[in-house]
Amino acid sequence: MQTGGKIFRGDVRLNVNLPNGDETGFLPAQNASAFQIVVPEPEVTERISKMRDTAGQVLDAVSEVQPHQLNITFDGFNGTLLATAFNGALNTYSTDAVTGGAAQILARVGAGVSVGHYNISNVVVKDDNAGEPGTTTFTLGEDYTIEARLGLVVALADGLITEGELLHITFNAAAADGDVIRGAAVSEITASIIFDGIDKVSGQSMIGEFDRVVLSGSGNFDFLADEFNAVEIVGRVITLEGATEPYRLRFPNAAA
Repeated sequence: MQTGGKIFRGDVRLNVNLPNGDETGFLPAQNASAFQIVVPEPEVTERISKMRDTAGQVLDAVSEVQPHQLNITFDGFNGTLLATAFNGALNTYSTDAVTGGAAQILARVGAGVSVGHYNISNVVVKDDNAGEPGTTTFTLGEDYTIEARLGLVVALADGLITEGELLHITFNAAAADGDVIRGAAVSEITASIIFDGIDKVSGQSMIGEFDRVVLSGSGNFDFLADEFNAVEIVGRVITLEGATEPYRLRFPNAAA
């Protein structure tokens, strides 16, 4: 390692362990603004003298290193890394198209009630007769409106639908698929991490190798923020069985 002051810049990559036992491979935590190794105070156990001539003095002391922690902040990510911010799991979802679907809902005047599907069309709203369509067909724009993308039916205040009235809805719904993050679904997220760094003062490369890190989200994620969102995760480094340390910081002699 070259002597002198240090200003590091670098890239963070996380290889996340998936619930099915697979790994993602090393994914870039893009534009990391913080990569901190937090070194806690060691835990010191002391044997204090209570003897007459040495009372209060330390007779023996044992210092034990406490687990180190990583604090990582970055503002470019994919779904798997975003999921870590919410202690979540990334999955995919798909729903089939629905033709002639039916739902019973209790009307709420001025508020939307879901029919249980998104992206609905061909909506017909009737009164309900023991689970079947009744004889009254309500009028779109006069008695109710729909928010088709969210699958909501909204009873209008000046229409014929009364608060709490049982309605029978028929509709079509488009097929849909995509990614879903199941927030707070995972008690423990683990990953191996590589930090590919450089000392901007000397130009010397530095590679940080973290064998196993137990991760969890930290801080707030504001979906309505005016600036780019950043993900904050913290992790406790773990020593693998047979290893003598949980991580290594390498400083190659030649540029790498």
